Amino acid sequence: MTGPHDTTRFPLRCTTRFPLQQNAITWICDECGQPIADGAGGLGVDVAASIERGRPSERADRAATPVEWVAVHLECNSGGTPGYWIAVDRLRTATQLLDWSAHLAGKRWASGTDWRRVVRRVALRQLGVNA
Repeated sequence: MTGPHDTTRFPLRCTTRFPLQQNAITWICDECGQPIADGAGGLGVDVAASIERGRPSERADRAATPVEWVAVHLECNSGGTPGYWIAVDRLRTATQLLDWSAHLAGKRWASGTDWRRVVRRVALRQLGVNA
């Protein structure tokens, strides 16, 4: 019996336009411009602002401006604790970034953020394109 996940009938093939890079992702602090070491910082976003932008009364004014994710050292973080935080050591590989992207896709508030821009910039940097 075959089902939707039967790989003998429909084998899965992975194709990419570019060769996969195995380089570790280097995150740069938005405050000081220096690389962020494991345990020293992460990416954060204001969830409340993202939810606010998703409300019908706010959509006309704010839909075009997504809430920005920021990469920051813990010691440089003058804006306080963000509503959602991901430590950089959990975002060092393309696989980890993909896993977090799938996780965030399940969060209603995440569509109001610029996560897609973050992923795109990392992908272009990994390909050697200055983004």
